[in-house]
Amino acid sequence: MENYPYQKDHEVKDRWFVYLGEEKSDPLESNEELIRVIAVTTTAQIERYEAPDKRFERPHVKFEPRPDLRFTAPCVLDLSFNPDVLTKANFMKFMNQIEKKGGFQKEN
Repeated sequence: MENYPYQKDHEVKDRWFVYLGEEKSDPLESNEELIRVIAVTTTAQIERYEAPDKRFERPHVKFEPRPDLRFTAPCVLDLSFNPDVLTKANFMKFMNQIEKKGGFQKEN
């Protein structure tokens, strides 16, 4: 997403997200103000996830540039951080700033 405004350090900058899904209190809920989108930002600070740095011990996934995932640079998804959670209505306001880079297909 370009110019992501909800950084924990309050810096507005471009971010890569891994979309994990939506959370609903009721599976039939359709009100976008009550649906929460769960997405985790990645970091390009991959050196912080290599030994002997303390973040090496955290559960994380390192992504390398790959055509099927469309990451253009190495990055890390830290699974110990709380995900960014927005209402679906608020998330949809940013759709013109979001470029889908890739994804996984569900297997039957």
